[in-house]
Amino acid sequence: LGVSTSLVKPFTGRVVFCENMEGRRYAFYAPQVWTRQRKILMPTASILGTHLTNAYEVTRMNDMIAAGFLDITPPTVVPWHDLPTAHQAMWENKHAGANYLVNHALPALGLRGKDALLEAWAASEHAS
Repeated sequence: LGVSTSLVKPFTGRVVFCENMEGRRYAFYAPQVWTRQRKILMPTASILGTHLTNAYEVTRMNDMIAAGFLDITPPTVVPWHDLPTAHQAMWENKHAGANYLVNHALPALGLRGKDALLEAWAASEHAS
């Protein structure tokens, strides 16, 4: 997989990977995929490299997510004190989600924007 992602043609190249992946860990040099916008296609998942280098590409991606063309797996939020356990789970390939997000400063989850964050911080200061 690692060699294939390096050799495939930039921007239009695709790696089709059809092998039983159960119980195995795969690694590749990610910049070879995302900086050259390559694709890794597998029977049950795909890795689509993108650089999102301008506002147009970001807007298009957000529109595709909103339209349901891209399925985004939400991160698993881990409290700061559980960080060692999360790292170990990732190392052993036993993690719950596609990725982890460590909450070390947010007063609440689901905040939408700077104003909501400032209001939540102010409310948590008044509560203590």
